[in-house]
Amino acid sequence: MKSNSSNKIVRLNLLSFEQAEEVYKIKRRHKNKEIEEIAVELGFLEWEEEVIQPPVS
Repeated sequence: MKSNSSNKIVRLNLLSFEQAEEVYKIKRRHKNKEIEEIAVELGFLEWEEEVIQPPVS
């Protein structure tokens, strides 16, 4: 089951289609990791005061 924050990432369009594909490929291999955790590790998102957002360019 996806977490609520994972659903928000998709709904808010915080990742490109290609980024989402890459994150979900990793998620299939690492079922214990959360989608947002993987996205942060890949540098697609960053944590800031418990809010997930795209990194500042």
